[in-house]
Amino acid sequence: MDAPPSTVLRARDLPAAVWRLEAGSLLNAIGSGFVLPFSFIYFHDVRGFSLGVSGLITATYSFAPLLGTPGAGRRDLDRRRGRVPGHRPRRRGP
Repeated sequence: MDAPPSTVLRARDLPAAVWRLEAGSLLNAIGSGFVLPFSFIYFHDVRGFSLGVSGLITATYSFAPLLGTPGAGRRDLDRRRGRVPGHRPRRRGP
């Protein structure tokens, strides 16, 4: 008796395009981590904003993805009905 194909998506089953996308996201996050502290200094010293306004700008830039990402991900999953493009689950068993 053949086992049904697994519906669990494992990291090793993801296509190479997804790995490249995730690597780019990691580099983007690292770059943002390096730039964010210096942007605070730039807003205060170069642009002349007060410390409070500089902090508010930096905090808004940091927390905006927390508001937008869940809705965008849900919309994309609903559109694709939970399927990952280019992914075909491996058959398990003999």
